[in-house]
Amino acid sequence: MDFVKEVEELHKFFVDWYLGDLPQSEMYFERFSKHISEDFGLIPPSGKFIVHDVILDMIWHAHKSMEGKQFHIWIENPKLLWSRGPIHLVSYEEWQEREGEISSRISSAVFEDDPDCRNKLRWLYVHETWLNKKNG
Repeated sequence: MDFVKEVEELHKFFVDWYLGDLPQSEMYFERFSKHISEDFGLIPPSGKFIVHDVILDMIWHAHKSMEGKQFHIWIENPKLLWSRGPIHLVSYEEWQEREGEISSRISSAVFEDDPDCRNKLRWLYVHETWLNKKNG
């Protein structure tokens, strides 16, 4: 299991999906949809809890939402905080540049071991909090 690789690869998928570098097809979307649990939940910096089906719909419909724009995501300071059997808690900073504006958030993610997933990890839950927001 490689937590860093999983976090970086999934965020690379988001960039490629939002820019439209990937076709909007189930085959490509499975990089996200097949790697989150059916009870996956996300709390973004806004604080509103988003459930599995809503997040799938949001990401699906965000395809090409950044097409033709400057958009980049990178990960810093990934850490495995603890593991208990097949469950793992990871933290990382997610940095985004959108049209010259840089923002960052700290994320806590809970994973479970799953041999059927890329990098042998399935996403269970993510909670994000703003670190800063400033112009680049």
